[in-house]
Amino acid sequence: MKSVLFRDKSIRITFLKKESLRLVLRFLYLNQRLPVQFRWKILHVLKNLPLQSSVVKAKNRCVQTGRSSSVIRNFRLSRISFRDRVVFGQLLGVVKKSW
Repeated sequence: MKSVLFRDKSIRITFLKKESLRLVLRFLYLNQRLPVQFRWKILHVLKNLPLQSSVVKAKNRCVQTGRSSSVIRNFRLSRISFRDRVVFGQLLGVVKKSW
């Protein structure tokens, strides 16, 4: 589990480092007024960026268990960890609803 969390953290760090460059290159590539040769060079640079610098590679994971499915974004916890913490009163302001 530790390696999964480390890999997720390294992907997020790589993304943050390359985010501004990727945004600028995408903006320039999508500009229709630039010459085609220049846009091809920009595309070549975009394709050579590391794959981990893409935003879609970063996956939301639970910070407690490392589980990748059904993660509540606001708390960065999986539904199972979230429920356990709510039941034991470890999350302030969140109350389990009862009928």
